Amino acid sequence: MPSTSSSTRLDRKALKKPDALTKSLRGFFDRLSKRSRELAIAGGVLVALAAAAALYLQYRDSRAFEAAGSLFEARQAQQKELKALALKEPKKEAPKSAKGDAKKSDPAEDSGEPTADQMVAASRRSLVVAEAYPTASKLLAQVSERYSGTRAAFEAEGFLADLYFNHGHMSDAETWFGKAAANAPTSLERSLALMGLGVAQENQKKYKEALQTYQGGINAGQAALKGEFLMAKGRCHEALQEKQQARDTYQRIRDELKSTGYARAAEARLAELGT
Repeated sequence: MPSTSSSTRLDRKALKKPDALTKSLRGFFDRLSKRSRELAIAGGVLVALAAAAALYLQYRDSRAFEAAGSLFEARQAQQKELKALALKEPKKEAPKSAKGDAKKSDPAEDSGEPTADQMVAASRRSLVVAEAYPTASKLLAQVSERYSGTRAAFEAEGFLADLYFNHGHMSDAETWFGKAAANAPTSLERSLALMGLGVAQENQKKYKEALQTYQGGINAGQAALKGEFLMAKGRCHEALQEKQQARDTYQRIRDELKSTGYARAAEARLAELGT
């Protein structure tokens, strides 16, 4: 009779042929090991991406802060140069009171600062911007160039556009309003820049270009500016002798903007144009 020990002895050959469960478990752990390496690699990539994103955000914030500082410096220079121009403007005589004596003068006169009237007159005078604002015009242009894509750059472009526009240089104003419109951070600010661009084009008798600009403003969907853009389109059609298009535009204003000042202005233009 065979011994009990021989009947329970494991066959060494059987050990070389693991059963299905052993195979399954071993395969599972092998896959887990490989997957762990993949996850570790992916985790390393994500960490690297997160670090790069953090550095980018830090750089962006730092750049925006630097841009804002440069814009402030440019605006300070602009104000200083405008004051110098304003002091050359003639002062208005103080109006006399009912008793015939002169009223109290503007406090600015006593402090050596230009009066409000002088500041307004200087800001609207026809002059060469680069000569009148040598520092400000240069610094504002640098903000636009160096910090493209920042709010400060957009604002610098708007300030330059206004500067050239107010001093009668419509071609330069058109250029800077165009840049501001292209770089505007919001739809409203883009619409405002487009309005300035269109007016600069109108003032150069570029009515077809202005029509396209104003249509772009309408397409931007800013309800508060819709009347302004439509009235501007009507003006351009009139300037081009396109009377029917002008009538259609004014009728649209009358129908879509009822009980507004724009509707009343459109009615007046329709009456002027006749049938």
